[in-house]
Amino acid sequence: MAAVNPDGVKFAQKEDVTPRAADRGVFKLAPAVSMFSYLLALAAIPFTPSLVAGDLPASLVYVLAVSGIGTVATLMAGFGSGNKYATLGAFRSAAQLVSYEVPLILACASFAMAAGSLSISGIVHEWHPIWLLWQLPGAFVLLVAMTAELQRPPFDMPVADSEVVMGVMTEYTGLRFALFLLSEYAGIVVMSALFAALYLGGWNGPFEGALGFVWMLLKTAVVAFVILRQDGAEGSQGDELVQELRNHVAKEIGPIAKPRSIMIVPELPKTRSGKIMRRLLRDVAEGREVGDTTTLADTAVMSVISAQVK
Repeated sequence: MAAVNPDGVKFAQKEDVTPRAADRGVFKLAPAVSMFSYLLALAAIPFTPSLVAGDLPASLVYVLAVSGIGTVATLMAGFGSGNKYATLGAFRSAAQLVSYEVPLILACASFAMAAGSLSISGIVHEWHPIWLLWQLPGAFVLLVAMTAELQRPPFDMPVADSEVVMGVMTEYTGLRFALFLLSEYAGIVVMSALFAALYLGGWNGPFEGALGFVWMLLKTAVVAFVILRQDGAEGSQGDELVQELRNHVAKEIGPIAKPRSIMIVPELPKTRSGKIMRRLLRDVAEGREVGDTTTLADTAVMSVISAQVK
C-alpha cells in the first residue's frame, strides 16, 4: 500500500500517448467507463443496515447488471486502440467475461432464493450460520466466477503478456493506464464485498450493533486477500520454474569448453539475443571474464525463448 502514492505520481508524469490509428473518442473514454461501472456497483452494496449509498429493492440485480458494463469498456479499449494485440485481448476478455457471468448469476441466485429476496440487505438480514455449510457449493462457484470476471490468475489469459503483450491495455500510458489498474482493484473490492455480504453474512457477528461495519470490512479484506493470493501463488510458481531453468543453463554453459561452444554457436537463433549469446560463448571458450554466471544464464534463457518465438 505504501507504493500507491509513488505509483500515482509516476503515472501522472508519464506522457499521455494516443496511437495514430486509434479511434480517439472511444480510446479515451474506455478507462473511465471501466472505473465508472464498479463505482456504480459499490454504491448499492451495504456495509451496515444504514451505511449504503442506495438501498434498492433489487440491489443484487442492479450490482450484477452495472458490473457487466466493464465488458463494454474492454471492447471499447480493444477496438479503439487500433492495435491487433489489443483487439485480440478484447476478444479474449469479452469471451471470458460473458462466459463466467452465467455461473456468477446462478450462484448469486442461489443466495437470493435461500433468503427470498433480491435485496443484498435483505439477504444479509436472512443470513444464518448454517449457510456456511449449506451454501458452500454455491460459494465456491461464486468465488471462481468472480476471479474469472476480475481476470486474476489463473484466469488471466486476456492479458497474457507473452502472447498479447498487455491485452486491451497495450496502447495505454500515463493516467489512463493507471485508471485501468485502479478499476481492476476497485472490482476486487466490489466482488469481495458482494461475496462477504452473500455468503459470510455481511455485518453479522458478535456485537454487530457496534462492530457491524468492522465485521463487514474484515470479511471483505479476507476475500480480497484470497483473490490476490492467487496472483502471488501463480507468480511464485513461475519464478521457481525460471530459477530452475536459470540454474540448469548456468550449470551447462558455465564450464563450457571451446570445441563444444563451436558446435553450439551456429545453432543459436539469428536474433539480437542470439548474437549476444554467441559473443558470450566465445568469451567463455577463450577464457575471458564474462561477468556473473547468473547474467550469462539469463541471456541463455532469453535466447531459448527467442528461438521458441521464431
